[in-house]
Amino acid sequence: MPEKENKIKKKNFRCKAHVSSFKTDGLCVPKSPLNVKWGDFFEDGKMPVNIDIGCGYGRFLFNASEKIKGNILGIEMRKPVCNYVSLKLEKMKNENKTHRNVSVVNSNAMLFLPNFFTKASLENIFILFPDPHFKKSKQKGRVLCAQTVAIYEFLLKENGKLYISTDVKSLFDDMKRDLLDSKMFKEVACISMKLDEKTFEEKKELSLFEMTYMGTDESSRAGVKTGNVYASFFSVLK
Repeated sequence: MPEKENKIKKKNFRCKAHVSSFKTDGLCVPKSPLNVKWGDFFEDGKMPVNIDIGCGYGRFLFNASEKIKGNILGIEMRKPVCNYVSLKLEKMKNENKTHRNVSVVNSNAMLFLPNFFTKASLENIFILFPDPHFKKSKQKGRVLCAQTVAIYEFLLKENGKLYISTDVKSLFDDMKRDLLDSKMFKEVACISMKLDEKTFEEKKELSLFEMTYMGTDESSRAGVKTGNVYASFFSVLK
């Protein structure tokens, strides 16, 4: 089959940008971490120590896999989007023999992380360009809010890191406040900047932190929309 016909196209996997934060139907929900067969996700059968919450179409997930140690799992609620990432991974693993440390699961991270992971088992958690839920009545559905901070603290190892990024200033301020007010995290680095084509052209090689605000599908669109991105990462206090 010609390469053109064999290409996996995003347009064939489009769906609503936002789904209910409390969605449970049709998702992968193991009874407990003991019931997760990581061999179904990774060739080495090891539990991932890095997770990308709301991984979208996987640009950051694919690129970050080359910068981090251990396995990384993308968690995505939208089934068509999850299918796209899964097919892309299968293609890369089969044809290029790469990305062996990457996998994806169709689940709800806000509700079910403790069903997958045990206490102090994760090294890095990435929450990049999450749904801002602008309406006050909807903000309890934010994946990072005052109610969810303790879950991330529980799952991270000593010196574990939590990364956040967004193009919405008010959301960024709220996420930072919730993390710092909890006294469970300390900020390590923070940046706000304007993105344009020149920025991407000048930055050929990105660090892991730079990837969180310049190396995602959403960061590319942010330059078109607002032009602004805000990012920070935190170390857990244990």
